[in-house]
Amino acid sequence: MKAGRNINLAFLFLSFCFSQSSLTKNQKITNNLGFSSGIYANYGSSNFEVDGFVRLENNIGMFTESFSSLNYLDGYAIYSSVGFLKKVAPSSLLGAGFSNYFEQGNNLNELFIGSSVSSLTTFIFFELSNFQKINAMGILDVNHFLPKISYDIFLIGTISQELNQLGGDLFINFSKLTKNRILYGCILSLERFESNRLEKKAFQKNGVEYEKFLPSSIIQYGFYNNFYIGFNFF
Repeated sequence: MKAGRNINLAFLFLSFCFSQSSLTKNQKITNNLGFSSGIYANYGSSNFEVDGFVRLENNIGMFTESFSSLNYLDGYAIYSSVGFLKKVAPSSLLGAGFSNYFEQGNNLNELFIGSSVSSLTTFIFFELSNFQKINAMGILDVNHFLPKISYDIFLIGTISQELNQLGGDLFINFSKLTKNRILYGCILSLERFESNRLEKKAFQKNGVEYEKFLPSSIIQYGFYNNFYIGFNFF
């Protein structure tokens, strides 16, 4: 399984719903409540996957959202969050909240704070089980610099610890939302993953020195791709 999958899933959903998403940035909230949802099919380095999300928000900035993912090899994952957004300037937002990431064999609870200023959105995540373990991500809206492009481009970077090593992942997302609410695109990424290799270890027994090859977990980088198409209901 790829390292840092939890923060990557959080990024995919939060960047879509909280920052410069074309789905929500023009949405009008009526009757004090806004609602958005969608479902997508993905295929790429992670094989075939089906994703869906639901988001509710009101006109004072409170929101709750849930994102689920079903991979036919890795199983399922569910990401949920609740929080608030505060508009502090015409092109600036501040936000904070609580998030839970659950997949088979893994459950992660985090507090997060975020900001969006012009073309840049940033998040910092604090794990509740280890408050000193901090993850971060940044999202750059490339269309801010290339306004004539007919599709959306985002550059995303994440920083987190894997196997007690600080490192990062890099993504570039190309997408297009049609007038019929069909969303399609692709994500290219350079991501960390955990693998094993044999390392020679020296030890002594009864005064005699021995050498033995033992498996050791290491972090490596790999290139990944993901193509998706789906429908935004609202």
